[in-house]
Amino acid sequence: MRSPTHRVLLFSVAFAGSTCNSSPPTKIDVPTIAAFAPNAPSLVTTAETKIVAPNGKPSDLFGFSVAMSGDTIIIGTPYEDSAAQDAGAAYVFVRKNGDWLFEQKLVAPDFGATRWFGYSVAIDGDNAIVGSPQADGNMLDAGAAYVFSRTNGSWSALPKIVASDGKPSDMFGHAVAISGNSLLVGCPKSDAKGIDAGAAYVFVWNGAQYAEQKKLLTADAAPNDHLGAAVAMDGETALVGAPDAGVFGPNSGSAYVFFRQGTLWSQQKKLISPNGAAGDAFGWAVDIEHNSAIVGAPHADSMGADSGAAYSFVRTGIAWNPNAILLPQGLAADDRFGSSVAMSGNSTVIGALLDDTTNANTGAAYVFTRNGSSWSQDIELVASDAVIGDAYGFAVAISGDTTVVSAYLDDDLGTSSGSAYVYVLKNDTGDDCVSAAECASGYCVDGVCCDSACDLGPCDGCSIATGASADGICTLLDGATCDDGNACTLTDTCLVGQCVGASPMVCSDDPCFAGICDPATGVCLAEVKPDGANCDDGNACTALDVCTGGVCLGTKSTECLAINACHAEGTCDTISGACSALELPDGTVCPGGACRSGTCVPNELPPTGVLVTGGGCDCRMHVDASAYTRGWGSAAMIGLVAMRKARQRRSLHHMKPR
Repeated sequence: MRSPTHRVLLFSVAFAGSTCNSSPPTKIDVPTIAAFAPNAPSLVTTAETKIVAPNGKPSDLFGFSVAMSGDTIIIGTPYEDSAAQDAGAAYVFVRKNGDWLFEQKLVAPDFGATRWFGYSVAIDGDNAIVGSPQADGNMLDAGAAYVFSRTNGSWSALPKIVASDGKPSDMFGHAVAISGNSLLVGCPKSDAKGIDAGAAYVFVWNGAQYAEQKKLLTADAAPNDHLGAAVAMDGETALVGAPDAGVFGPNSGSAYVFFRQGTLWSQQKKLISPNGAAGDAFGWAVDIEHNSAIVGAPHADSMGADSGAAYSFVRTGIAWNPNAILLPQGLAADDRFGSSVAMSGNSTVIGALLDDTTNANTGAAYVFTRNGSSWSQDIELVASDAVIGDAYGFAVAISGDTTVVSAYLDDDLGTSSGSAYVYVLKNDTGDDCVSAAECASGYCVDGVCCDSACDLGPCDGCSIATGASADGICTLLDGATCDDGNACTLTDTCLVGQCVGASPMVCSDDPCFAGICDPATGVCLAEVKPDGANCDDGNACTALDVCTGGVCLGTKSTECLAINACHAEGTCDTISGACSALELPDGTVCPGGACRSGTCVPNELPPTGVLVTGGGCDCRMHVDASAYTRGWGSAAMIGLVAMRKARQRRSLHHMKPR
């Protein structure tokens, strides 16, 4: 195969010519080292999708560069020959319904042989930039970058980007980045501050095209630093790698943070390895997001010669400080860990293109997750069809839960035709989650990734906190407090996975209104009973009580009849319903005698002083009981007859003549 003058060759040449300009700085302690410490949440891959160029050929180097934004991936192929030999191309793929589909092939409008279009790529939403470091800019082979914009699924080219002061072989376009309306283009062989000292250029969209805003140079630039070999940008902050800067010795490397206020750029911080040494190539790969940065040093000797390392830095205010050295489990000599880096949220993916996990030099990529200020290793990615020398991990990208790892020397479509692998990374069962989209199982229940939907009711749980046997295992609960959904039950308890309500609310009744508890609100409601419904009006002297218009009425009253001639009609007690027996006064005339103690005694004279009255007149007779020893009843009868005759005579006397 043809060997391109790509990054590996560029910097191996630089190693021989770079010198250290000052005494090595004092090394510093890093407060947090995330080495050999897999930790929750642990990520798992739900699928591996292998992507190759639709028309791939041997030696295309598909996957030499990769970038991702949301559901779009762009992959550079700098030796693609369809337009001209080694003119290069870039391929765009989009995800639809979980599948990655080819969308469009991008080529330089002014393509030509050996332009290496696709050497670097970057994307943000519907805008992408492609580096072509051998293209003709203002001068022959000075390099260029091409911006493409997507509308309704179709990509079109915008005006070409070139350095205002470009020179032949500057390698402008060696690295590219995009953030919103700003572009950052690396030019590692610029001679502005010495031969191959390097530079980076910022371009900003002005409404018609991208205009150059600033050429970024370092205050301590030196020949062969190769500033701009790697670039990253987020908002107003740019991160530029200089992997051959002589900080701790030749080619120990550094990275520089530049910050923009308005339209003015200034160097904010020079980042160096906290345990750097000559030949580390710190700054070979860089990425930045918000106030965090990751810098790769693939030739660091942390676990053996050229085993590699990656470093995390955090910005507080305007101060940048290292907070972690990232080293994967099993790292060994010549793995080149840190040859590529990418960040998204609290995850970072780091390539190790010569890792030996699957076989000698097959390559790997490692995902680390940040929790607070601490990083921990989560998962190692390797190709399912790994072959020695594929350079898996040479380029990486990550967006959200999806990671892309390239193997630009893969041979599926011919020797070194290249490929890329896409992984969806999810939290494992039992890991914390906010939404189901975070979980490999597809279920987020009780704040953890669950092994099932766990939705049988209120008496199943998936976290220890809710009573489950383990985080992530859906368990039927027993004895736990629950809610049966009925507001009218006051004590609800889980019983073998069922929520059982107890202590129902008691609503008081009215004779013609039923007290009913509303299960939705727990409020007692009065429901009118239908007319004719039995009720109790509270009066024991009524019977056959029924509701009429919400009022309880007794339809039959108790009659309290006199029990004999010496009793008057009684009254009914509304409380007990008993009739009272009302005795007539002693001496009251009764048939054949007189009343005494409620009993009619025959042939008895009325007691002394008793007036015997006749019906309807004022005639009165005074009886002296002492004048008679017996026969008081006969005398009384004679008197009654006499009174009746007198009444008749009086009636005749008052009659009017006809």
